[in-house]
This record gives sequence, structure tokens and C-alpha cells, in this order.
Amino acid sequence: MAQPLSVAPLPALFRFPFQGPDWKKRFLIGSALMLANLIIPILPLIVVAGYVIEVMRRILRGEDPALPPWSDWGRLTIDGLRGALVSLVFLLPGTVVYLIGMGLYLLGIVVAPLAVGTSGRSPAAMAVFLGLAAAGVLMFFTCIAIVLWLVGSAPLPAATAHFVVRDRVGAAFSVGEWWPILRANAMGFFIDWVLVAGLWALAYLACALVGYTVVLCCLLPLVAAPALFYLWVVGAAKFALSYREGAALVTARGRA
Repeated sequence: MAQPLSVAPLPALFRFPFQGPDWKKRFLIGSALMLANLIIPILPLIVVAGYVIEVMRRILRGEDPALPPWSDWGRLTIDGLRGALVSLVFLLPGTVVYLIGMGLYLLGIVVAPLAVGTSGRSPAAMAVFLGLAAAGVLMFFTCIAIVLWLVGSAPLPAATAHFVVRDRVGAAFSVGEWWPILRANAMGFFIDWVLVAGLWALAYLACALVGYTVVLCCLLPLVAAPALFYLWVVGAAKFALSYREGAALVTARGRA
């Protein structure tokens, strides 16, 4: 019987990708698709995103975390596209700000030689000044973009889970529907973010160590692909469990 997040031990959550029928085959397919993304960008990642949504869907139905079979690839692709659309909308403000900053930076790089040529000042000093100004503008816009990305990412798991439950992309943007669930289990979602961020940081450090090793650097894609797939399914399962617990809390309070 599925346990709520507050009861389910974390070791069981971390182990579930390595358990169940045909887990080796299912995990290998996911890792292979992550690796294929290096050769054919985006499309394999969309399919994996759809698979991750299927992992969430089963948990949100009340099942225990498990790797589902790789079947109905058409539906996986459609779900992946829908999930990508939801993520794009939530992260769009930060992305737009970053692109504006990058555009101004590139414009400064292009204009700098012309400004140096027409200026009566020292060319070297003018070039340094314009270069620093362009870099400063990019850094300023990047900082704003990071803040907006963080703000957009914070409610994204709850919104995604709500879209999965309702099976409508528009449900992700019905803030009034999923906000009570997020608020009811705010600490659970916060712990999820801390845990997921920590796991991604550890994976990044591990991949960096492998990449800096002359002997093992060629194996980096083979190490990174399964690691990223593992982190994606575990993180999605964690957020789905928190959403499920939050929804149960909202229902219990409504009956009280």
C-alpha cells in the first residue's frame, strides 16, 4: 500500500528505479535516450519527459513509485511536449530577460569597434570600457533572469502534477486550484527542492571529477546519461508524493 511522503522512508524512494519487474531494461532504455540526446537533440529528451510524467501519473493515482514499461511511445511524446510547454511558460519571463541581456551584450560587442574607431580617446582604454560595460549589462540581466527562473521553478512541480492529475495543460495555470495543495504541504515541497538540488549538485560534482580525469573523461557521457535519468525520475516521484500528500491534507481539512 502506498505510503504518504512523511512516512515513506527516503532510502525506498532512492531505490525504486532499481526495483520492480524489468527494471534493468526500463532503466537502460531511459539512459540510452538521455545519451541519444547528445546525437539527436530535444526529441529523445521529450520522450523521457513524457516517461517522467507517466511516473508521476501512477504515483498520483495512489501507486507506489516504480518504473513503468516503455509503451505507447506516441503518448509519451505528447505528454513530454505538454510538460515542456508548461515548463516553458513558467520559465519564460526569466528566459526573455536573459535573451534581452544577451542581445544587448552582443550589440555592445559589435558596436565597440565602431565606437573605438570614431572616439578621440585612447582606443585601448575605450575598448576596455565598452567591454566592461557590455559584460556588466549581461551580468545584471543574468542576475534578474536567475531570480525569475527561481520564482518560476518554485511552483512548477505542483503545477505540473496538477496538469497530470487533470490531464489538461490549462490546469497547470489554474493557480487557484493547485495553490491550496502547495500551501498545505509547503514544507514538503521545500524539502523536495532542497533534496533535489543537493542530488543535482552531487551529480554535477561527480561528472566534473570524471570530466577532469584524462583517463575517464571519454566515459563522461556514459556516466552522465544514467545519472541524469535517475535524478529526473526520483525527483519527479518525490514531487508527486508531496502533491499527493498536499491534496490529501486539503481534502481532510475540507471534511473537518
